[in-house]
Amino acid sequence: MEIDIEQYPEIAQNAGVMSTATVQFFKNKGLIEQLKGVKRKNEHRQVISTFLKN
Repeated sequence: MEIDIEQYPEIAQNAGVMSTATVQFFKNKGLIEQLKGVKRKNEHRQVISTFLKN
């Protein structure tokens, strides 16, 4: 899900998002990884496949 932090700044603040281009990965409702800054697609895929194995 994508959230517009300008429209919903309280959600961003509660999630600890301080800048745009932040992607958070959750599993069982818990934060398992966070990527900050612009990343390549393969970096996102690597994180996803790492946690799909667990």
